Amino acid sequence: MKKRDPVSLEILSAIGAWTLHNAQGKPTEARRIFKCLVPQFEGRYPHHKLLSHWCSEAEKPFRVVPDAEKVQICVVAYRLSAKLPSGEVLSFDQDDAQELAEELHKRGFTLDEITNAVNEDDNEQARIVSAFASVNIFSRMRRLESKEWREESSEMTMPAEPDGQ
Repeated sequence: MKKRDPVSLEILSAIGAWTLHNAQGKPTEARRIFKCLVPQFEGRYPHHKLLSHWCSEAEKPFRVVPDAEKVQICVVAYRLSAKLPSGEVLSFDQDDAQELAEELHKRGFTLDEITNAVNEDDNEQARIVSAFASVNIFSRMRRLESKEWREESSEMTMPAEPDGQ
């Protein structure tokens, strides 16, 4: 395989995270991804092991709130994902919870519209990572909403500037 530039690798990584996120809870889809890609990585360690792990991770169902209109936050294959009600998936590095929160806020989402989607069969460490990412997102969104509220209320209480001066 020829060497790829960093931009191409970043795009391919985002496509992979998006694909795994959308295969989440769909065992047939996750197995299909594995079967299609496994010949490329047979006999290669840790590639084969990671492919196997991430595809089996994607087979597990989400515990999702019944309200499909919420933004669903999860960590899939070391990527932080937010599935929007429109079906669009935003994918960030696992450590970029603050940037994801700012993107969600910029798009007009509020804290009430966000939920943490957890794999039902996840081990404790995976649940902690997912919960930690969600707490960071919630915390940042709370600060953004609070700052916006303070700015709006100060604009309402400030006296209007006199004309002509």
